[in-house]
Formats: sequence, C-alpha cells, structure tokens
Amino acid sequence: MAKRARGYQSTLVLGFEDDYRIPPETPAGILLPFNTNGLKSSREKNTPATIFNSRNPVEPFDGNTTASGDIVVPLDAEAFGWWLAALFGAPVTTGASAPYSHVFKVPDEQPSFWVEKKLAIASPVYPLVDGVKVASMSISAGGSGEATASITCEGANETMPTSQRDASPVVPAFDRFSNFMAALKVGGTEVAVSPGCTLELGAGLDTGEDNFCLGGGGIRGDLPEGIMSVSGTARFLFTSGTFLDMAMNGTETSLELKWTKGAKSLSLMLNELQFARNTPAIEGPQGVSLELPFQAYHRAHAANSVIVATLVNNTASYAIGA
Repeated sequence: MAKRARGYQSTLVLGFEDDYRIPPETPAGILLPFNTNGLKSSREKNTPATIFNSRNPVEPFDGNTTASGDIVVPLDAEAFGWWLAALFGAPVTTGASAPYSHVFKVPDEQPSFWVEKKLAIASPVYPLVDGVKVASMSISAGGSGEATASITCEGANETMPTSQRDASPVVPAFDRFSNFMAALKVGGTEVAVSPGCTLELGAGLDTGEDNFCLGGGGIRGDLPEGIMSVSGTARFLFTSGTFLDMAMNGTETSLELKWTKGAKSLSLMLNELQFARNTPAIEGPQGVSLELPFQAYHRAHAANSVIVATLVNNTASYAIGA
C-alpha cells in the first residue's frame, strides 16, 4: 500500500502578491506555524434541466471555482505578526533595535497573498491558492486551553504544483502566548473580574457572483474589501452594576485585550465601542455571570482606526515584499 500523507509532515507557506493574483517576479515565502489548514478550492458539478427524449440525466456542467476555508494558528509574539500584516497590511514600525514596536491599523486597501501547503506523499505535491485575502479573524482570551486565532480566508484559484514556489522560505521566530498572559482593560482600567473575551474582526470582502468575469475561466477576478467590522463579547463575574449600567445607558467606552510576555506584547485596542444590553440570567444556585456583546466603531478618536493592533517583539520588519 502506498504511503498515506500525514498532517504532521505538512507545511504552510504564505507569500504576498504585488497585485491581486500577481506574485512578485521572485516570490518570497514565509513558513508559518499552524494548527489546522482548511483553505481549499471547490467547484460544483451542477445538474442541467435539459430534456433529451429520455428519463436519463444529461452530462453535468461545471460551476465557478471558489477557494475558502479556516486556518487556525497559535497566538505568539513573533510569527503571528505576518497574519496581522495579511489582514491590515504592513505596520508602522519603530525602534532601532529590539524590542521593536509594530502598529497595525485599518488600511484603505487590503493586501492579497498566496498560500501553499505540502502534501507529503511519495512524490509530494504543493497545493497553492492564489488571490487570497483574510475575510475574518477570531481571537479569544481566557480559559486554560491553547491561545489561538481562527482566520477565515477567501481565494481565487488552486493549482497543484509538484515543487515549491519558494524553495527557501523565511522561517520566523516563534514565541507562544498563553491565555494566562492576557489582561483586559475597559475604559483604561484593568478588569480583575473577566473570565474571558472574544474579538471578531471582519474585512467585509465582496464574494458575490459579479466578481466572476467572462473570459476568466470561472475563476474570481477580484475580491474587493468593504467596511471593517469589529465586534465581540466580554464576560464578567457579576460583582457590581458598573458594566451593566454602561450597556443599559449606551455609554461609549474603550476596550483593550493584551497579552504580555516579558518585554514582548500584543495589544488589540478598541478606542470607541458600546456594549449591547444583555442583563444576566439566574441559571442556578452558583455565581451569576454577565456576558456583554459589543461593537466597536470610529467616530472621533485620533487613532483614526476602529482597531489598533500593537505588536512588540524582536522581529525587525513585517514589510510586505521586503
């Protein structure tokens, strides 16, 4: 029996494009750690309604090609910066030496990239999806499980090369964050009674049928970004009415979720948000908890970005195409 491909022998390489579906003349890949990679292509076989003098079905026809899926990655202080660059574009970096500070904000245009994975069979293949953009990113803090981010990607087409696009990809440093390293601030004050918080970042990508053009072979010709959405849910032990009052009154506040590991840190700062009203339920004799969904926005804050992600680490640059 031929050897079956093993997941542990797989790799994930990401490389940025010069323009949508146009790689640089010399593609530069980045070998990134991951937990699962569900990004793949699909194309439906559609059933025609054609009648041909029989009850037998006629030959099916192909639909458009799509590529999408979730990639789950560990949250860390170094390699994760490339996923932030995939969502926000290159950051503004300061510091003449480590630690460097990288500040990511919502860009006018979102970068596109390619993702290659390795399927380790006797003659390995390297499925490659191009024209990829981050559609959404979900990050949670709290509990004793692994700190991860789930990244939903949308792409254009997938090919099956038998060689790597970049045979010597960059291997970034990796320095894992743990959930116990996370802290939550609301209104600038650290909260000691929050078991956890979840952030949902959406790029508003247009995945509609109008992006499939005649002559394009059923492959998406464009993937324009839209309005960025930032929402989530914060959980609190119900020890006072402070946060519930904010929700009931529609009070504007700020929220910062931050992981700190020595001199390294990752801060996700929402400068303007409101909690949604969601009064606590009594579900038994034990302690009462409060879950407050929230939505962030930009109205007047000087940051001019609905979210500001600041990564402090030893990586000198996340410049795209460098």
